[in-house]
Amino acid sequence: MRRPNRPKRPEAGLTLVETAIVICVVGSVLAIFVPSFLDHLRTSKVEEPPLVLGELHDRLAAYYEARHEAGRHCLPEAAGPAPMDTRESAEAYDFHANDVPGRATFEAIEFTTERPLRFRYEVIPRRAACGVTIDPGHILFTVRATGDLDGDGVFSSYERRATVDANGRVIPAGILRMTDPME
Repeated sequence: MRRPNRPKRPEAGLTLVETAIVICVVGSVLAIFVPSFLDHLRTSKVEEPPLVLGELHDRLAAYYEARHEAGRHCLPEAAGPAPMDTRESAEAYDFHANDVPGRATFEAIEFTTERPLRFRYEVIPRRAACGVTIDPGHILFTVRATGDLDGDGVFSSYERRATVDANGRVIPAGILRMTDPME
């Protein structure tokens, strides 16, 4: 007695066409998201300078606008670069440590940050003294950040400058200046 031919059950697994489709879908997803992810990693490193420079600008503006001896405006001495070297990975830094160039200035303007840093920062006053007066539109001080994010010797540089308005309030002088921001 013969047994009728039963259809074979398909074996578990993917056919060649199904495998090719899966590979195409995965490749397409990677082609879209990997460059975006790498770009995000690169730009996350350059988010630090505008934020820290903004904090430095605000602290210096508050220091200048506060009335010091005999009610005069004052600017502190130049400070930095601090930290002395730049880093490929972000690290915490104490601007009030004894070996920091311009530590007295960072203390006077009460500047500190909890943010891990990759860049080094400088404070550059037009003239460090009390009784500083300046015409609106002229540079009062500059804060600068420089960093070598990938260790190739090419530095990114960011600068924020400040001036005073007609009422003597400190305001930003133009836009944030950037040189080789993603070096």
